[in-house]
Formats: sequence, structure tokens, C-alpha cells
Amino acid sequence: MRFFVIGVLSHIFYFRHGEHHMCGIFWLRLFLLFPCIATVPISLLRDISVIGCLKLAISIEARYLIGLFTSILLYRISAFHRLHRYQGPYTWRMSKLFQAVDNRHFNGFRNLYAAHTKFGDFVRTGPSELSIIDPDAILAVHSSSSRCTRAAWYSMAHPLRAIFHTRDKIEHEKRRQVWSPGFSTRSLKDYEPRIESHISRLIQQLRRKPTEEGVNVSLWFNYFTFDVMGDVGFGQGFSMIEKGKRLDVLRILENGQKGLGVFGVVPWLFMMLTRIPNISKEHDVFVRWCEQQILDRKSRKTDVCDIAAALITDDRHATDKALSHQWLVGDSRILIVAGSDALASSLTFAFYYLAKDPKHILAIREELNAITAGTVLDAESLRNKAAYLNAFITEVLRLWPPNPSGVLRQTLEEGLQIGKKRLPGDITICTPFWVLHRSPRCFAEPHNFIPDRWTSRPDLVLRKEAYMPFGHGAYACIGKQLALMEMRLMITRLVMEFDIRFAQGEDGRRLLEESKDWFTFGLAGLMLVFSPRER
Repeated sequence: MRFFVIGVLSHIFYFRHGEHHMCGIFWLRLFLLFPCIATVPISLLRDISVIGCLKLAISIEARYLIGLFTSILLYRISAFHRLHRYQGPYTWRMSKLFQAVDNRHFNGFRNLYAAHTKFGDFVRTGPSELSIIDPDAILAVHSSSSRCTRAAWYSMAHPLRAIFHTRDKIEHEKRRQVWSPGFSTRSLKDYEPRIESHISRLIQQLRRKPTEEGVNVSLWFNYFTFDVMGDVGFGQGFSMIEKGKRLDVLRILENGQKGLGVFGVVPWLFMMLTRIPNISKEHDVFVRWCEQQILDRKSRKTDVCDIAAALITDDRHATDKALSHQWLVGDSRILIVAGSDALASSLTFAFYYLAKDPKHILAIREELNAITAGTVLDAESLRNKAAYLNAFITEVLRLWPPNPSGVLRQTLEEGLQIGKKRLPGDITICTPFWVLHRSPRCFAEPHNFIPDRWTSRPDLVLRKEAYMPFGHGAYACIGKQLALMEMRLMITRLVMEFDIRFAQGEDGRRLLEESKDWFTFGLAGLMLVFSPRER
């Protein structure tokens, strides 16, 4: 009985406080080795056989674990828990493991939508986690003045270091300053003609495709975004557009993203799984490939501007070379992943709406013809003058944000005030973008695709701060302007070059209903026909 009590006390005085997700491997090893370790002192204290000592050690550990987990489960469903007032799926309240099971079909954002539909704006999605779509919470949680920090989820890449995984705000701001030159106005201007050249290569490929057969734009936009990121990120593309196929190493990236879609809701479990030899071997291959990209760029002199130059400059001036190398490798990985997958999904959904309703194509063409009037149509003109094009893109990102399940933040010890609610300290807050952007408290007719809500019908935007496909505040996406520039240039060129429609038998339903939540979208196919315009 006393070992059962010790298990209960260890929960009350230790495991109930602070973060322990980084120690999962340690505790697993300890519990596996304990019977063997404890056998020695037991044999010295008791006159029993080795087998008897081993059985007793296992019995002691079992009673301890039963006490520990009984205390954990009872506390999580009891009125003593600091989140007991908030409703949510009962099993999720007991353990995030149940949410992982429910996400096994990669439908995390839809599960969150169902939970909010049933329980309201505040949903308890874990023992110490709330998913919140109350618009009053947006600035309190995500603004630059918010004291909330990134949650434990961002530690999952440990020991890799990267701007995306940095939880400390001061350290994050320092790293953001390192990245900033790569996304300056001048740098974006340098990237523009190179992006245009990749679009031209894609247009050449589309012209070669049989007209009625159609092309899977989910794949081709993925080729495009990776080629662009190779170019503006590391000074040379990956030639995926020319070859018409993806790099083999990207299969490993995709497998890792799938794991995030299921086990990412349980950081300690995800970290343990990625230490399994076969899984860690694949992960290490991708990390080494990313490392090779940045090292190749570091050893290569180039006259073109790229994002890696800013990272390499910081590395060369670093005093702690080992630490700086960790940053360099980790950031190269983020540069490749964040700069490609997310944008490919946004482009795919954009062209779904163009094919579904040609009125958007006609409106964009009419606007572009009025803007050009004999002048060169560049990215700056598109940003400042193409109101409908920008509204169209904004509406695409509202309905299909690149990260559908959103981001996680953690309250400080003093808690957080949201309207009349006082949230306790040391809890995780999830802001599910896909659900938030469909809230009738934030947007009128939230499920309808209406670009005019961002121009001539502002009454349809009830809470503008709730629009956050790139996040808000200190942790907002640093590549936002680059992504928007790529979308403007791509849509403009293809709309002016082609008539766009669904291929035979395609209606886009598969894209909308079967795309997966892998943190970013794991896109289902979308077959479109690009017919050269008759002018």
C-alpha cells in the first residue's frame, strides 16, 4: 500500500507542477530498468531468490504506477482541477492520447471544429489545455504585448535549434533580427525576377500537358514552391519543375509531417517515437540533407541575394561555433519546410476557387488590364493596386489557413484575463485557425467564399483581428510578405495566360473533404485544365 501512496504523492508534489515532456525518454528507461536495478538491494535485504527479488521489484513498481496514474486521472476529471469549469470531449480531458487516437485519420482541424460546435468558444482539449475561438482572446493571447509564450509543443525538435522552435521571446526576437535581412523590401525586390522565372518554367510545362487530361496542381505547385525556396533560400533551385517529380528526400519530410498530424498533440510521445531507430534514421537523413544544403551554400560564393546569406553572416561572426552551427542547421530545416509546403496548399486552394467560379478570373483580369495600361506589372503594383486580387487571396487564406489546427501558447503563472473570464496560469491555449476563421462571431456568412468582404462589403468582417493565417505579434510568420508576393505573381501570370477549369470528372470535392491535417495540409489531388487563352 505504501508504494501506491508514494505514487499518489509523487503526482501531487512533483508531476502536477512544471513541464515534464522533455523527460519522457528518461522516465521510460527508468521504469524499464527499475526491476533489474532494485533486484540488487532487495537481495541484500531479503533472503529470497533472484527471481523472487525480481518479482518483488516488479510488484513495487506496479503499485507505484497504479497509484501515480490513478491520482493523475482522478485529478484531471475532478472539481479540484483548475480547468474543471470548461467543457470538452470527456476522454480528451483525461489524456491527450485520446485526442491523438481521434486524429488517426489526420482530421485534427475537423475534430476541433466539431468540439467547438458542441461546446462553444472555450473547449477543454486536454488535461491542461483550452482551445479558444472567442475573438476577445486573440489580442490577449497573440498580440505583441501579450505575455503568453510558446507552449511545450515547440520543444519537440530538441536538441535542434531554430527560430520556429524558440519559446523565449527575447531569444526569438534576436533570432528574428538575424533572419530579417532575408525578407527586407530590397531582398524581396531581388527575389521577384527569380520567382517569375520559375513561374515561366511552370507555364512551359503546363503548355506541354494534354489539354483535356488536366494536371494535378497539388503536385505542380509543390514542385514550384520547393524550387523557389531552393532559389531564394539557398541561391539555387531544386529543378523539380523541369524534372516533373519531387526529390526523394521529401518523402521523408512527408512521413514526418504525417506523424505530427497524429502524435503532435502529445509532445512527450512524439519525442519518444522519433527516438525509435527506424524513425530517427529517416529523420536524421532529412536533417543531414538540410545541413548539406546550408553547408553547400556556405562554401559557395554567389552574387545573388538569398535568405541563407543572413544566416551565414551571423554564423561567421558567432563566438560559439558549435551553438551557431546548431542554429544554422535547424533554421535551414525550417526554411525548407515553412517556405514550401504551406504556400503550395494556399495556391492549390486558390486555383480551386478560380476553377469553380470563372467570375473570379474575369474580375482579376479586368483589374489587371486596368492597372497595366501599358506599364510593367510588378509585385509592388500588385500589392498596392490590385484590390480584388488581394481580397481574393485574403479570402482563400481565411477559409484555408496554411496551418489549420493553429498554434499553441502558454499562460504565465499569474494567468490571463479574457473578457470576463480569468484563465489560470500554466495552461496551454490552442487557437485553431480553421475553426476561428469560420466563427460567426468573427465573420458573417463564415463558410461562404466572398472576396468582397475585404473591399466593398466590410460589414461581413465582424472582428478583423480574428483573421490570422500568418499569426499575430512577436511570433508572426516572418515570411508573410514573400508568400503573398509569390501568390500574387503566380495567380496573375496563370490567369492572364490560361483559361482554367476542372478536368473531366473533377469538382474539387476531394480536395476539400480529403485533404489531411499534417500540421500543414496534406493535400488531396486537384485536376485542372489549363487552356491557352485566345486573345
